[in-house]
Amino acid sequence: MQKGTGKPLRVATLLASLIPLAVLITAIYLGSKTSFVDIPSKESRWEESASAELVGRQLPSANPTIGTNIQKDKPKQPLQARLLQPQPSIPPHTHHAFNMATHEQLPSTSSRAPLDPTITNTTIRIGTRRSALAVVQAEMVVAALKKAHPENTYEIHAMATMGDKNQVTALHEFGAKSLWTHELEAQLLDGDLDFIVHCLKDMPTQLPNKCVIGCIMEREDPRDCVIMKKGLEYKTLLELPEGAVVGTSSVRRSAQIKKAYPHLKFKDVRGNLGTRLGKLDAEDGEYSCLILAVAGVVRMNWTERITQYLDSTTPGGGMLHAVGQGALAIEVREGDEKIMKVLEVLSNEAATLSGIAERSLMRTLEGGCSVPIGVETTWIERGKLLMKAIVVSLDGTESVAAERLDEILNEKDADEFGWKLAQELVEKGAAKILEQINLNRPIIKEAGGA
Repeated sequence: MQKGTGKPLRVATLLASLIPLAVLITAIYLGSKTSFVDIPSKESRWEESASAELVGRQLPSANPTIGTNIQKDKPKQPLQARLLQPQPSIPPHTHHAFNMATHEQLPSTSSRAPLDPTITNTTIRIGTRRSALAVVQAEMVVAALKKAHPENTYEIHAMATMGDKNQVTALHEFGAKSLWTHELEAQLLDGDLDFIVHCLKDMPTQLPNKCVIGCIMEREDPRDCVIMKKGLEYKTLLELPEGAVVGTSSVRRSAQIKKAYPHLKFKDVRGNLGTRLGKLDAEDGEYSCLILAVAGVVRMNWTERITQYLDSTTPGGGMLHAVGQGALAIEVREGDEKIMKVLEVLSNEAATLSGIAERSLMRTLEGGCSVPIGVETTWIERGKLLMKAIVVSLDGTESVAAERLDEILNEKDADEFGWKLAQELVEKGAAKILEQINLNRPIIKEAGGA
């Protein structure tokens, strides 16, 4: 009898000893379901030289009027006449509407309907630019998603866009509005990516066909800031001596600072944040300071380098920030409800509505990285948004400003709010400034893109 039961007993003992090992392997697998893939551009269609040949090219199947500057032959009405036309019907920017009157924040994850079971236990491919900041931002998105949906695996696919490849040409000289998004959108439309993480300020106000903003995340500080060269005693722009050189690649920043600080000089500075800080701190460097977005500096953990924050209340003269600055946006394929469901946990109501309002204003004014349009949005109280906006000539000598306070309950309200504020700017003379910029585009080469 004992002879017959010995083998089963040994097998059972062996299996029991393997159970802890299996549990450990499973735990490790579930705890580290993120991978990083560095992918090249699709050379057959998207590899570009250092020149700005991207202007006028389109994504496959894209509407040729979206996100490009190819309609140069078509005669246009004067800008002011076009801007004063009735507001067009604009499709919603996100996949669902919010109502500021009924809830202050999105429901917590625990109160949401169960995730569609067909999207669980799957691999989600996330596209991003290859810069250090872009990867950090993609990792922030993954960290948030893993908390809500740990059952999925997340892959970060990083690639260089045209703006990353060409670190020599000033941003305003490219012309293409999809400088940071074009190649990634091609991957998205081909099905190689499930969604893309962008800085909202880098996204064109009109996306390619079949691409939509799936959600806008909670906004980081949207202001700009000053970072002084190491060793300098100065802290603010007002303290800088005559002729001090300010580094910025943004005509929005340089135009506003020229208006307030005409004694300063401006020089274009390209590269990722680390590269720009290196140029600033170089012993033989010509820059006294840089002007950067606070959000990027904070996300890279360099907050201690900030010596001054810039906004409409800055003593001596500040500036209004870029449209969408400080917010991360997720771009998805239109109709991809499964991915949109996953992204619901990331959506932020206040950031979404203010982002829509700002982008509506910029779209109405036909602005982009090469036009000096600044905004500042503040939620005054539940459902009430205050937006300040300014359009400045490249040399800082002319400007038109306006502000608006109104109740914003949903996306339609936000879109209309931005359009109405743009009309106020036009009526005050913004169209004249914008027309002059378009007529004298070569001058921008000396000014420095938002």
